Order: sequence, then C-alpha cells, then structure tokens
Amino acid sequence: MATSSTSAGQESAEPATAARFRPLNAQEAEQLGRERLLVCQVAARELGLNDWSMDRSGLAQLQALIDRGLVHAENLLLARGLGVVLGDAITCEMDDMDWHMVTDDWGTDPVVRYANTTIQVGARDMVIKRLEDGREVDLVHLLDGVLEHLQPMIDSGDYQ
Repeated sequence: MATSSTSAGQESAEPATAARFRPLNAQEAEQLGRERLLVCQVAARELGLNDWSMDRSGLAQLQALIDRGLVHAENLLLARGLGVVLGDAITCEMDDMDWHMVTDDWGTDPVVRYANTTIQVGARDMVIKRLEDGREVDLVHLLDGVLEHLQPMIDSGDYQ
C-alpha cells in the first residue's frame, strides 16, 4: 500500500499500481537516439570528442560538458541526453540490463530494466533531477552508485 497526503493533511491509503514494462517502440527508441545524438554533437563541437564509447570511459570524457557549465537544468534535452548515455553505460557495465518503457503511478517513462524483473533505473532523468536540485553531477560516480545499489537487489532475488 502507498500512502498519500490528502488536502486536509491526513494520510490515506491507496493501492499502488504495479509497474508494467514493455519494450521500447520505434518512436521511443528514435527519441532516445535523438537525445544520444545531441550529446554526440555537443561533445564534438565543444570538446572535440568525435569518437567516444557509451561506457564508463565515455562518461569520464563527457564529464567535461558538466564541468565546463555547458549542461544545466534549463537545457532539458542535453541533460536528458546525458541521462540516456548514463543508462547506456549501465547496460554496458551490467549484463541483462536494457531499455524498456515502464508505466506506473508516476506515468510512462523509459528506464533501464534488469532482466525480467521489477528492478529499474530511471537513468534518463538522473542528471536533470540533480541539476534542478542544485546538486553536483559526477557521471562516473552516478554509474558506480547505481551499480553498487543494484547488485544487492539482484542478488536478493526479491524483485521478480
């Protein structure tokens, strides 16, 4: 059961909607591709990076976009693009992780999902959320934190 606050400030119990997963459709995959492409274009123009990998080493190179102040909360597409690249790095670092769409109480969004389980990472919005909150963004640190958090969840077998 999930709880939510009512207008009177009292809490009421509401059933949580179970997350429903499905593969990305062509339009959704194209959107993620456009967001990746924007990161590629900005990295080439601003950093001279024309060939980088969508893994840990690529994240380390792309950190310069953030460190130089080129990525900020007002630039939603670029921030989300970095989130997509972060998700791609997660899929490179951990077997059985792949992009899916999830529909749950918060809407429908692309996530990186572990195998056929309910384990998911909202990587696409991780960068923008931190920027909106005024928090530091370190892409490799985010990757390491996600991987460190995921492994015990996977090992537990609790998330089917």
